[in-house]
Amino acid sequence: RLFDQGKAEGVFKLLDNEILSGLSFEASVALARKHALGFYQLDEDALEAAVEASWDAIIKH
Repeated sequence: RLFDQGKAEGVFKLLDNEILSGLSFEASVALARKHALGFYQLDEDALEAAVEASWDAIIKH
């Protein structure tokens, strides 16, 4: 519903919801998991940049 509403309002790119989810939620969860398990050592700036990149991947510009 979030993605459908965002697409209707012109906020999100017109991609399938599964793709929008993969580029945003799933990518963020995978990154957070690897950070928590010690695979990545991410500082606050890197985490903020990752969130911004995830958002940038799904919104219209």
